[in-house]
Amino acid sequence: MNLDTFKSHLYNKDTDLIKSIDLDDDLINNSAEFFILANFFHNYLNGVKYLSENFTQNFWKWISSDINNFKKISNPSESDSLYNVFPKCKNYESIGADPREEIKRLGGTQYYVCDRKHLTKSDNIYRTIKQKLKMITREQKIWSKKNKVSQSWIMRDPTINYICENKPVTENELQSKYFYFKNNKNLKRDGARVLKVVRDSKNNYKENFGCSCGVTDIKNNQKNYTNFHFYEWLSHWDIKKENFFSRKASDLVAYKLAGYIARIQQIASHLQCEFCNSLLVPNWNYAKNIGASYNVTIFHCINADCNLKRKSKNIYINHCLNAYFCECLIDSRVNKKRCKRDRIYCNSLSPIKEGSRSDNCQSCCQECLDERIEKSKEKNF
Repeated sequence: MNLDTFKSHLYNKDTDLIKSIDLDDDLINNSAEFFILANFFHNYLNGVKYLSENFTQNFWKWISSDINNFKKISNPSESDSLYNVFPKCKNYESIGADPREEIKRLGGTQYYVCDRKHLTKSDNIYRTIKQKLKMITREQKIWSKKNKVSQSWIMRDPTINYICENKPVTENELQSKYFYFKNNKNLKRDGARVLKVVRDSKNNYKENFGCSCGVTDIKNNQKNYTNFHFYEWLSHWDIKKENFFSRKASDLVAYKLAGYIARIQQIASHLQCEFCNSLLVPNWNYAKNIGASYNVTIFHCINADCNLKRKSKNIYINHCLNAYFCECLIDSRVNKKRCKRDRIYCNSLSPIKEGSRSDNCQSCCQECLDERIEKSKEKNF
């Protein structure tokens, strides 16, 4: 079965045929588009639990089985089939590499896949409200820590998510629908500010969350199904998230898959064993939730011929925490210094807002970053 035939079955929702497709077929494994569509919908039709437990690991097995498969994801050409299923992002910038690094490179791509094509106006309003409310609670947590006060009075994530979903407009609505605001002290302190956040976000929501591709009206598109991208296929099959920030494993696979691929593209240049040059793969023992985009940050070499001591070595690879200022990756083979909480420092050359560069970024963990922000505020004050 070729890709066009498979797409016709996918469009007609021929579930029995899709469930019985041979995923080891060479035609499937020779195309990134065919592999992703066939494996995702085959796994999906076998149940969301089956999808969440199998897709991501099978994806990595396919990538690591052949260097050409890895390149189809990590360094595709402009015309590669990956961009048929996931459109290129207009301005997705790569995470930079520290010029002092001496790790051998497999290479990466300047054309990252866009993981925002499924977002709607409502989604972006939700994200804007959440971002602003999280900034408020973060400031409150820093203040509580500085003054050695319990944080029990600060809004919790379930309350924030409920506000994002329902977008209250009056204090009476806050007090009647939200347990947190039934406490008059909480209402007096945070009520007006929360309502202003909701109001401002609805009137002036943010569209550029790391990308300026904008929202797309997937439901009303008139495209021929042969040109559907991944999220148009999800819409055609009426596959929806449980909620916007769902942590359900099957939702993470479906709606974070483009982000997952972009993540691989960003760290591709670091995914090489420095001893045998084999591809590093995730150590799934460290995965909190199979299917998540950023949850696997521990990689290792599984080449049977690699020195056993070296083979069993775990390597931490992640983006720098200080993402607003620093675009570099943290690689435990390069970044050696750790903070008092045993988190790795980023010692990259960090680009700063004004265009200058500092000698070292020195970000490590959220707690230390909060302390640095508070010290900076005190110094400027």
